Parts: sequence; structure tokens; C-alpha cells
Amino acid sequence: MGDSSNATLLIAINKIGTDLSLRLSNLEDKIESTETRITTKINHNIDEKFGKLQEEVDLLQSKQLEQERRIDALERQLKRRNLIIFGIAEEEKSYHELEKIVLELLSGKLDVECTQSEIQEVKRIGVKKSGDKPRPILLTIASMGKKIEICQNKHKLQDTGSYIKEDYSKKVLEIRKSLQEDLKREIGNGNRAYLKYDKLIVIPKSNKRALSVSPNKNEKSSTLISPQTTPNEQVTKKNKRSTNSSPRTNNSIVNFMNRNNSMNHQRPCIASSSSDKTDKTKENKTNSQKK
Repeated sequence: MGDSSNATLLIAINKIGTDLSLRLSNLEDKIESTETRITTKINHNIDEKFGKLQEEVDLLQSKQLEQERRIDALERQLKRRNLIIFGIAEEEKSYHELEKIVLELLSGKLDVECTQSEIQEVKRIGVKKSGDKPRPILLTIASMGKKIEICQNKHKLQDTGSYIKEDYSKKVLEIRKSLQEDLKREIGNGNRAYLKYDKLIVIPKSNKRALSVSPNKNEKSSTLISPQTTPNEQVTKKNKRSTNSSPRTNNSIVNFMNRNNSMNHQRPCIASSSSDKTDKTKENKTNSQKK
């Protein structure tokens, strides 16, 4: 009795353990499945929100770039009639005195006649410091034509201690500064290079052999070719370096014979045409005698 009851109890315990293990395994599977669903849902929501945020960021960046382009365009438009004059002693006491100094500089040093009405504004830029070098002068011209005239004559200020530059924005000045090394390298390579606003313009050095060929000479040489000459003759004329003269001699003989044959073929035609004229003359005389 005791052994059978123990065996029955052991079987019951094993069954309970198996059921618990099975339930625990199912519970773990459910927990894992739930975690997977939650993680997938969270990731999906995050991706969706991140995608929307990325679209908004891209839109904001594009708007910012567009605004920067507009600001640059407006700034360039405002500065397009500006010039900056350096090296003028800061001795004026008023606006009119500064304006007079600038007018005298333009007419006396640059030979550019300019009136007060052609100057929109003139002022010193920067903070004045004691014992420091004179501040540059910002000159705003009323017309682009007058500004171009001043720029064309600004080279006359060489060796005077004064010079004139364009009024560029800080961004453009940084770009131009970064292009200086490239500018020097291109000039050192023999190319013609210069800075235009915020770009480096490079004109490669021309091929001297190509420049030595004159278009007029080519036209003359083409007009000297006779329409009666054959292609072989044209090749022979162009190839002056050829040392073998026998093909040219043979071609000349063949062409001479061809010309003679063509002339022999043409002579009977000319003769027949003259005989026809003679017959017509005789016929006309006969008709006149009959009349």
C-alpha cells in the first residue's frame, strides 16, 4: 500500500511539473510575442514620426536656403553701386567736407568728372580709434555708368597710397579669400585668371600653333584649287613634304593626256557648229536671190 501510494503521488507531481513547464513555456511565448508586437509598433511609430520630422526639417532647410539666396540677392543689389575708398586721411569735419574730398579725388586723380547729384551717399565705415589708420570711405554712386567709369580709371591711383575696391558682403569676401591660392596657381601655369564676384574665371592659354594659322590664308589656298584638277592633284599639292615625285609626274602626264583627249572631243563640235552657221548663211543668200 505504501509503495503504490508513493508511486501515484510521484506521477501526480511529475504531471503537475509538466503542466507548469508547459504553461510557463506558453507564457514565455506570449510575453515574447507581446514584446515583439510592442517593439514593432513602437518602431513603426518612431519611424513615422521621424519621417514627418525629417520632412519638416528638409522643408525648413530649403526655406532657409531660399531666404539666404534672396538675402544675398538683395545685398548684392544694394551694394552693386557701392565703392570703398582706402587711404584717404581722415581730416573732414562734416559730411560736405568729406563729399568735397571725394569729388576732388575723382576729378583730380582719376580724371572722372562727377557732381554732387551723382553721389548718393558718402561716409566713413567702421569705428574711429585714436592713433589708428584712417577709416575707409563708403561711396554710393547714383548711376552704374558713373561707377563703371570710376572702376575703369581706378588704376590711376597707383603709387598714391590710396586705392578703390568693390563693396562685397562678408560671405563673398571669405569666398574670394579662399580662391586666392587657386588664382595664383592658375596665373603661375600661364593661364589668364581673375576673380569675378564670388567665382574664379580661368581662360586657358591658347595653342600657339593654332593661333599661327591664318583663316585668310586658308581661304586663299582653297580658292587657288582649280575645279578641273583631280583629287589626286589636290592631295599632291597639299602634301609638300612628299619626297616621291614619280606619282606626281605620272598624274601630270595622265591629266595632260586627258586634257588633250577632251580638247579633241570638243573640236568636232566646234567645227560642226561653224559649218552649220555657214550652211545657214548660204541658205539665206539663196532665198534672198530668189526673192
